Amino acid sequence: MMPKVFKMIAVIGVYCGLCAGNNSAYPTKLSIYPKETARSILKEDMDILFRMAKKSYPSTYTYESKEDLAGHFSKLYWQANRTINHIGFYRFAATVITFLKDGRVSLYPPKNLSSNFDILIERGQEINNPANNIQIERIKKMKTVTSQYERTVQLAAALPAGSTFVAQTHNGSITVTGADVADCNLTATIITRARTEKDAKKLNENIEIKFQPHGNTLAVKIEEPNLVTDESISVNFDARIPSHSNLEMSTSNGALKIIDINGKVDGKTNNGGIITEHTSGDSNLQTDNGPIICKEISGNIQLKAHNGNVEVKYFKTAPSVCDMSIVTYNGSIDLAVPSNLSAEVDVSTYNGSINTELPTIVTGKMNKMKLAGKIGTGQGKLYIRTYNGLITIK
Repeated sequence: MMPKVFKMIAVIGVYCGLCAGNNSAYPTKLSIYPKETARSILKEDMDILFRMAKKSYPSTYTYESKEDLAGHFSKLYWQANRTINHIGFYRFAATVITFLKDGRVSLYPPKNLSSNFDILIERGQEINNPANNIQIERIKKMKTVTSQYERTVQLAAALPAGSTFVAQTHNGSITVTGADVADCNLTATIITRARTEKDAKKLNENIEIKFQPHGNTLAVKIEEPNLVTDESISVNFDARIPSHSNLEMSTSNGALKIIDINGKVDGKTNNGGIITEHTSGDSNLQTDNGPIICKEISGNIQLKAHNGNVEVKYFKTAPSVCDMSIVTYNGSIDLAVPSNLSAEVDVSTYNGSINTELPTIVTGKMNKMKLAGKIGTGQGKLYIRTYNGLITIK
């Protein structure tokens, strides 16, 4: 049986539908329980949250390792010993959900909890740092956003091989898969939120997704109305295009995924991870918050992450001469290069160490944090920087 607190506060998974609380009436504070019992209830809720994330979310450990995600939950356990209230638990549980690093997953309170927010706000001692008026105002706003509406749109258009496909969304993920086809097949999932279900549906139906061709470029456009207070829109794209295509993708809040593309790839997200698999061609990928993972690739790469690890694995049969630039400010870098790599090497970390299995002719400074030289005949370029993290080259 699900503990009472969790029933009140947890509705997880806009996209995946991890779980749903019921609307039964429950007490508005945990102080009706003895202190140790209240802590026990909160910890039971955390166990449920973690179990459902692992069971129902399809890629729990895509962007965070099992050990790191467990560490985040451990911090939540520790917090339960200090904060015994619904709001405090909800805030920290929402923070943990963000470590899934997927723009399609979120956590928000069901309707029955929002009806109790006023009571909780009035009882200032039940909110962490009750003197913080900004936090209280955020809670007041949050209670009004309780309804969601989802709609799917499917589009198709001709896309000759060698053309460029452009996809941009503000809130949402973008997935592009290459195939032996001659057109672009797109599925757009539109999710809107508003104060009432009627308003959410009306907002959703006023959003139009359409293709805009121009020369050798096919762009997908989102036409949406102006938003008012407590309204939000997210649009996820899933496209199937010819393998021999170029890509331009961007989102502010969401993940990017590219599979089986033989062409130039430009991808940028502010908050979310980037994954490429089986790609051949030059790649320019950037994220502010999230990892970059490139599996079985070939071609020149320019990768930049502000907060996140970078993992790159080249095809063993990839050309031995290529240019590689990999930079992350807070994170480690793991690079598996092509066989018989030939490149000038400039590698450094400010807080970490360098580990390499490759025979390198040292032409400059070399220590555990700096390596300058060349591999093979030095025809390509290998530039790696991390400010806080380890570097592994193999």
